[in-house]
Amino acid sequence: MSDNFITLEVKQPPKGKEPHIRVNEGAQQPSQTDIIMDLVTRRCEAVHDANKDGFVIDKASGRVMSIDSSEFGDFVGSEMFKLTNKAMKPYSFADAAASLKASARFSGRQVIVNRRVACHEGNLYLDLCQEGNSKAACVSAQGACVVSNPPVLFLRSNSMQELPEPDFNGSFDLLWDHCNVPDSYKTLILGWLIDSLRSETPYLGLELIGEQGSGKSTTNKVLRSIIDPSAANTLFEPKDIDDLKVTAYGNHIVSYGNLSALSDFMQDALCHMSTGGGFGGRKLYTNLEASVVEIKRPWIVDGIEPLVTRMDTLDRTITVELPRIRERKSSVDQTKAFKEAHAAILGGILTLAAKAMAEVPSITIPPADRPRMIEFCELGMAVTRVLYNDDMLFLKQYKQMREDAILRLTDESPIVPVLVQLVREKGQIIEPTKEILRLLRGMPGVARSEMPRDARQLGSIMRRYNQALKVHGVECQSLGKIGGLVKWQLTRI
Repeated sequence: MSDNFITLEVKQPPKGKEPHIRVNEGAQQPSQTDIIMDLVTRRCEAVHDANKDGFVIDKASGRVMSIDSSEFGDFVGSEMFKLTNKAMKPYSFADAAASLKASARFSGRQVIVNRRVACHEGNLYLDLCQEGNSKAACVSAQGACVVSNPPVLFLRSNSMQELPEPDFNGSFDLLWDHCNVPDSYKTLILGWLIDSLRSETPYLGLELIGEQGSGKSTTNKVLRSIIDPSAANTLFEPKDIDDLKVTAYGNHIVSYGNLSALSDFMQDALCHMSTGGGFGGRKLYTNLEASVVEIKRPWIVDGIEPLVTRMDTLDRTITVELPRIRERKSSVDQTKAFKEAHAAILGGILTLAAKAMAEVPSITIPPADRPRMIEFCELGMAVTRVLYNDDMLFLKQYKQMREDAILRLTDESPIVPVLVQLVREKGQIIEPTKEILRLLRGMPGVARSEMPRDARQLGSIMRRYNQALKVHGVECQSLGKIGGLVKWQLTRI
């Protein structure tokens, strides 16, 4: 574009004010597309992430916007109206957005775009999502504070709600006035909340179960709102992978409420999301270009009946059974009371997180006691060291919770108790799967309809319930193919 074509004047404002751009009257006026490009490039920096998706960073506030988002379109439309007193034409914006995406992808620097939480040089950052600034809470081993210009970038979805300024003189003990958590699970919940502030370690899910009137929905919403309030704090179970991707893209904590069951697909997806993984799909239905989104999120589900029924998902879940509430409050009063206490609760949680972070490097777990989610347990043990000067308290509570959940799960399987009884009688079994199935069918009191159809199904059951069998005192190990048949060793321990 030549200089005599673009006739824009930028008035330098007083320090701290945004520049004012004015279109001068000239022989030839620029198009709306050119004005948009000039406006955005002056106000923002175009960047891209690892997936080559384009974003802009507002230089004045640090606000990050996806070029493809309606937020960015509304931002440009508003600024254009201020500048020209005319509505922005859709095709002008589309042309400018296409050029900006190309510039972001091939000329802009690559950045990490975070949602609500981030980690930088060992410090944790929590986006407060306050309009007009990029303030974040910073948590380190030295303490917790609020910073105005964090060294990380946050993308805010339309559903993300503002967090209050943390009151670092507050107390997390106020939390228990607003959610119905039994005393024996409180340190597990504190560990889960603090773990949800991290971004570089796997997350655990939280399963809340209880009868009607146990405050499951309220507890779900409160726990989620502590660090990631949303316009809709709980959702229905997604229908497919695309629904899950949309929910996870716009939220840090993924929360589903009032569920009657979790499908195998959903449990696999939640398990995948706990440890982090790619969720694929097509970018557009007009071409074959693939879109892969890396998703790692903490999650919450609640329901009357136990929801997590697969061992791999159960290994990544904290299960809390809520007691019935004796004295109920109106939802209006509950919401008001939580809003008034939110800043104090958040400040207390962040202060506890800082103290726990200082202790984590010195936490050690004996090899025989190391669970699958070891990073979570190390953090939890640091929490109980800070609160009670007892490292092992958290580990004991975590292992007890997990054992209770496994026993609950195996109670629903008609085969596991029979298999356990068989091994207790025999002491040890080293046989092909087919022979073990024959022995099971000979056990008294078991309906044939409850038995596995064939040896392959029995093998799948033994693999699925391997950890559950250990809780019942049975070591179950596949020896692989021996003499053309898959053999198993079942030993009483």
